Amino acid sequence: MSGNDIAHILCAHPCILNRSLENQIILNFNFLVSLLESNDKTIAAVKRYSPILYHKTDIYLKPCVDILEEYGVPQKHIATLVYRSPRSVMMSPNHLRRIVETVREIGCDPLKPHFTTAVMVMGLLSKSGWERRLGVYKSWGWSEEDVLAAFIKEPWCMMTSDDKIMAVMDFLVNNMDCEPSFIAKNPYLLKPGLKTTFIPRASVANFLLSKQLIKTRPNLVTLFFVF
Repeated sequence: MSGNDIAHILCAHPCILNRSLENQIILNFNFLVSLLESNDKTIAAVKRYSPILYHKTDIYLKPCVDILEEYGVPQKHIATLVYRSPRSVMMSPNHLRRIVETVREIGCDPLKPHFTTAVMVMGLLSKSGWERRLGVYKSWGWSEEDVLAAFIKEPWCMMTSDDKIMAVMDFLVNNMDCEPSFIAKNPYLLKPGLKTTFIPRASVANFLLSKQLIKTRPNLVTLFFVF
């Protein structure tokens, strides 16, 4: 770990200095290394959420990892979750268990990579945030079942901002003649940027159509999601 890494971590969470180097910080770091199988990934995870070194592993980290294993989540998916969002395994184990139960009840498969993404999203999104996002999708004619089905396919659709959802839905429905139900079945259409992807690619497709260089507009998933 470089001096810059240490400075970054300590500036973010100086209380770590109150912890024993040998009896906690090194033990926590080594636990993460054994899980992530990489010093670089461990450093990246710690920089993302430095309190992961502050609390003993048997308080949050290890019990949360154990819960995910208990529900059959593959080790590599747990490692990816810890690497991408270490905060997700630094919550009350009982709270994580409730989230995991909810995600499984919704229909997410613990063996699939999207399961841990769904756990991450549910952990980050407040109940009011979930309800607000649900209302935004419903305003476009989605049912609650549509929203849950979309969440199973692409959990990040519930982390997309309200403004972006409205803008993308408006563009696809009113400019591209796309049915809201099609977007519900292909929620990854909500990921690209409006100005960086949707508008430029739609302009190219319309130009090609106007010059009769193509006979029909490409499938929207192909047009906007294939990079």
